[in-house]
Formats: sequence, C-alpha cells, structure tokens
Amino acid sequence: MECFEKGMLTEKDTNGIRLTFGNVEGMLKVMEMICKREGIGDLLAEGTKRTAQKIGQGAEKYAMQVKGSELPMQHYPYLTPIVVLGYGLSPTGADHIRNIKVGGYRFHMPGPMLEAAAPFGLLEPLPPRSEHLRSPAWVRTYMYITNWYTAWDCIRLCNFLGNGHEVHQVAEIVRGITGWNAADFELMEVGEGQ
Repeated sequence: MECFEKGMLTEKDTNGIRLTFGNVEGMLKVMEMICKREGIGDLLAEGTKRTAQKIGQGAEKYAMQVKGSELPMQHYPYLTPIVVLGYGLSPTGADHIRNIKVGGYRFHMPGPMLEAAAPFGLLEPLPPRSEHLRSPAWVRTYMYITNWYTAWDCIRLCNFLGNGHEVHQVAEIVRGITGWNAADFELMEVGEGQ
C-alpha cells in the first residue's frame, strides 16, 4: 500500500485494485490473490523483503522486516527496546517465538515470572524497562530466553503449551523421555549451542 501510494506500483501492477490504506475491499481481494498466487498476489506471496527487491525504486525502505522476516503484529519493538535487540540478534530476524515478548515478561518486578526464572540465576528484579538496552542484566535475560526457546525447539515442545509449564517441569519431561539427567540450566545451554 505504501508503494502504491508513493507511485512505485500502479493499478496496472495491482490488477486494477486501488491498493491504498483504508481500502478494506482491496486489501481482502489482494489477500485472496496472495493465497492463490494470482496477479499481484504472486509477487506479494514472496514476502516483504523479496517483493521490495523486485519492485525496486527504493521500496526496500518500506519493507517492515528483519533478515527477511516480517514484524509480528503484536510484537512490535516500539514499546520494548529489548525486542529490538532480539530481532537484530536472532538468526531468524523478527522472530517473536525466540524473543522477549512485549509485555510478556515481568522480570522487573517480584512475582511469578521472576520466580520462574530463578533456575537461570535471575533472583532479583531487573532495572525498569526504560533501561533495557543499557542494562547488561536485561541483555543477559534476553540471551537466556532466546536459548531457552531454542532448546524448546530442539525438544519439540509446543510454545502454546509452554506457557503452562514451569522450567523445572521441562527438565522432568526430558529426563522422563530420554533418561538424560539434565538440569534446567543444561537445557538452556543446548539452545545456546544451536
């Protein structure tokens, strides 16, 4: 839509659809075209990065992506600067699965989230969120969470179920299935090696 409004795409390119912000009918039609890879949908189905490269004309600066991965809708980095670090360092770019989620982690205050992180040595509240990028403690926390979620991928645990498991329960699951007497921190180190 931004490329259309800036003249980088025309109605000729979009199969006669005025692809402007607020044109709900046009957006729905284009979404259907993406699913069927018809017309402009065939180009857009390639993803933001490739589409912008093919459009050219400076379209890359409007491509909301990191390492080819589009920004997840509910995990924009604007309110939580540590998410920016995560998107930049993640091998998969703007990946909200392996990152501190906006509002999802309350390590800056006492409570269940901080207690769940105790196996990783996070025993005291972290500095307030406004100090994310200036705090080695927040960066360390980001690394622990990234490694933990990578370990989950290796174990093949569902992230949706993960919110219901405590850290020690995951280690118990691994011990029960594999016989490996892994400690919580060792599982996190598995993720670090991936």
